Amino acid sequence: MDRHLFSRTPRPSRTRGPLSLCLLAVLSATASEPAAEQVAINRPTVASAFPLSVRAGEAADVAFSGNYLDQVRRIRCECTDVNVTVLSGNPLEVHARIEASASASPGPRFLAVETPKGQSNRVMFRVTGWPSVVESEPNESYRQAQPVPTPVLIEGRIETVHDSDMFRFRADAGERLAFNVLTGRSRAPGHVVAILMTASGRVLDRNLSRFGTDPYLDHVFAEAGEYILTVIPRRFSDFYTILFDDTKINWQYELAIGRSPILWSLFPMGGRRGSSVETELRADFLDPESEPQFSNAKLSASLEPWPDPCGCRYRLNVDIAEDAPTGVHHLTFPDPSGTLMPLAFSVGDSSEAIEREPNDGLHEAQRISLPLVLNGRIDDPGDIDGFLFTVDQYDEVAFEVDAKGLGSHITDPNLTLVRPDGELIDRGDDRCRQCGQYFNAVRRKQKLDSKFWHYFQTGNPNDADAAGDYVLQLRDNSARGGRNHPYRLTVRKKVPGFRLGVLQDSVQGPLGGVAGIPLILRPEEGFAGGVAVRAAGLPPGLVAEPLELRTDEPAGALVIRHHADAAQPEAVTGWVQAHVRVLGTARINGKEVERAAELPSFYTEDGAGYNEVPRTEVLVSFVQPADFSLGIEEPFRGFRMDLANGNRVDTEVSVARAEGFGAPLEFEPVEFPPGLRLEAEPEEQGKVRIALIGEPSQLEARSHRIAIRASATADGRRTTEVTRGFGLQVK
Repeated sequence: MDRHLFSRTPRPSRTRGPLSLCLLAVLSATASEPAAEQVAINRPTVASAFPLSVRAGEAADVAFSGNYLDQVRRIRCECTDVNVTVLSGNPLEVHARIEASASASPGPRFLAVETPKGQSNRVMFRVTGWPSVVESEPNESYRQAQPVPTPVLIEGRIETVHDSDMFRFRADAGERLAFNVLTGRSRAPGHVVAILMTASGRVLDRNLSRFGTDPYLDHVFAEAGEYILTVIPRRFSDFYTILFDDTKINWQYELAIGRSPILWSLFPMGGRRGSSVETELRADFLDPESEPQFSNAKLSASLEPWPDPCGCRYRLNVDIAEDAPTGVHHLTFPDPSGTLMPLAFSVGDSSEAIEREPNDGLHEAQRISLPLVLNGRIDDPGDIDGFLFTVDQYDEVAFEVDAKGLGSHITDPNLTLVRPDGELIDRGDDRCRQCGQYFNAVRRKQKLDSKFWHYFQTGNPNDADAAGDYVLQLRDNSARGGRNHPYRLTVRKKVPGFRLGVLQDSVQGPLGGVAGIPLILRPEEGFAGGVAVRAAGLPPGLVAEPLELRTDEPAGALVIRHHADAAQPEAVTGWVQAHVRVLGTARINGKEVERAAELPSFYTEDGAGYNEVPRTEVLVSFVQPADFSLGIEEPFRGFRMDLANGNRVDTEVSVARAEGFGAPLEFEPVEFPPGLRLEAEPEEQGKVRIALIGEPSQLEARSHRIAIRASATADGRRTTEVTRGFGLQVK
C-alpha cells in the first residue's frame, strides 16, 4: 500500500471535536489494511490580498499574503475577462499583476492561488469602471489629506489603532454623494468608522455600521467646495474585542465615493411559479432605465419609477415562468462601481398573500387559510403582525420565517403561537432550538430566522379540544422596524424532510489516495431514517464509495478515491481536480425525495448587503503527497524579542514523517529580516529545538512575519516543507 494513501489536510487553528474525529474514522475505515502514519498536506491559504480592485482595461499589482504559498504555479480566476500573471513569491506572500479586459463588466471575481499542494481558498477581487486609487501615506491630517476624484474606488489600509486615512474631494452645491465603505462585503479584515467633514475639520456626518459592520453615508452638500472623508479604526473592533494603544492591526477597506446604485429592499421578496408579481423596490442612485437582471433566465422583470418624494421607490414587475426552479434567485442591475450587492427573491409553489394592517392586536389578526406564504413587513419599531387561522384536532402545522437569510434588515424575527384570548401555546425564536454544525457552518445566514412546528393535540381529557382558532404573532426582538424590514412567513401542514450540508467547499487528498467530503444531515419536521449520499459529476478515475447518513448518526464523509492509472495529474499543477455535486436521497411518505447538498456561503454575515448566488459544487483535489510536515510551537509569552534584555527566542518545531521516510532535515529561515538568524539542534523524537537570535545593531524593532523551511534529499529527490508564518515582535 502507498505510504501516502492517508495523507490529510487538517482545518487550520481548530481543535478537533467529535465531528472531526468521526470524519477521520470514516476515512480510516476505507483502508483494506492498517493506515500508515498520517502526514498533513499543508494546503495554501490566503489571509489577505491588497489591493482588491482594478479598473476595466487597466492592471494592478496585488500582494497575496498567507501560508504555504511557495512554488506557486498560477493564480486562477473563476472568470474569462481577468488575466493574472505571477511576478514573484515565497511561502508567505505572492505578488501578481492582475489585468482586466476593457470589456470586463464591473463586479466581483473570485481568485485562488494554485501550488503543488493544491488550491487555496477563494479570494474576492473587484473589477470596477471607476478610477481605482490606492491610499498613500502620509494622509492623517487635514493638510495631508489625499486628493481623490469623484467617482472613485479607494483601496486603503489601517495599520495601527491611531491611524486615520483622510481623502479630500470636491463637491458642487446640491450634489448628492454616497460614501460606501466595504470591509465585510469584500471579505477584508477590518472594523472602521466613516466620518464626513468640511475642509476645516467640522464633522457633517458619521457612521459605524450600515451593512453589518460596513459603514455607509449619503449626503447632499449645501455648498460647493472641498470636503474630507476620514476612515478610522473602531476601538470596539467587532462589538466584543477592545483594541488597546499597543494593538498592532493591518486592516483594509474599500471606499467607494460617488453615485453607485444601492439596493435596500424588495417587497414582496418572492412569488409563486407561473405568476406575475408587482413588487416595491427601494433603492438609491438607480437609473430608471436600468435593466433588471436575475440570476436565472426563468425570471424576468421590468422597472418603472414609483412617484415618491424620496425618489427611492420603483415598481418592479416580476414574471416567473411556470418551470422556474423553486428556491432563491438574485436580482441585480448594471453598476459601474462594481460594488452593488444583489437582492434575494424566493420562488415557491404555495399560494401567496400580502399582510394587511392593522393586525397588531389579537382581535385585529388577519384571517388566513393554510397553506399560505405571507409577505409582510415590520413597518415600525415594535410592530406586531398577527394572523388568525383554524386547525383540526391532531393537525401538525409548520411555521417558518425567511427574512435575514434573504437579506432583510430585520434583526431577529420571533414567532409566538397563542389562543385568541392570549393563552401562550408555543413559540419559535431561532431556526433551531439546538443548532448544530448545519446552521453554524453551512447556513449561518438563516440561523436567526424563526421556525418551529406544532402538534395540535389535546393533552388531557378534561382540557378543551385542541381544534379551533389560533393566532400566530411575528415581531422583531430588536423592536426595530421600517420599510426595509420585509419577511416571508410560510404557514402549512408539517412535511418531514431533510437538508444536507457540506462543511467545506473544497477538500483534498494525496494522489492515488482518498479525499473525504465532510457532510452533515439536518432532519426537519420529524424526519427520521437514512439518506443515501452520492456524488454527481465525477470524471473517470475518481470513484465515490457508498455512504448513508442517518438521523441518529448525522455526520460522515463521502469518500472519493483516486485511481492513478485512470486519471493522470495536470501538467501545470501536478494534481487531479474535479468539481463534484453531492446529492442525498431518502424515502419519505412512500416517495423518493432528492436534495442537493448546500455549501457554506462565502459571506458569513447575514442581512442586508450579504446576498450571494450560492455555489453548488465541491472542489475535490488530489495532490502530491507529503514526505513530512512541520509544526511550530508558540512560546508561552509568544514570539517576543527584547533586544535590550536578551536577544533570543527559543521554541520547537515538530516533525511528522511519512512511513519509511527518514532522511535528515536541514533548516533555514524564510523571510528573515537583516540581523535575525536561526540556530537548529538535531532532531530528537520528532522535535527540533530552534533559536531565533537577533543582532541589536541590525534588527529593526517592529513586527516581522517569518517562517522556517526544512529540506531533505531521499532517493535523489529534494523535498521541502515550511512552517506556517508567524509574527516575531521585536522591541
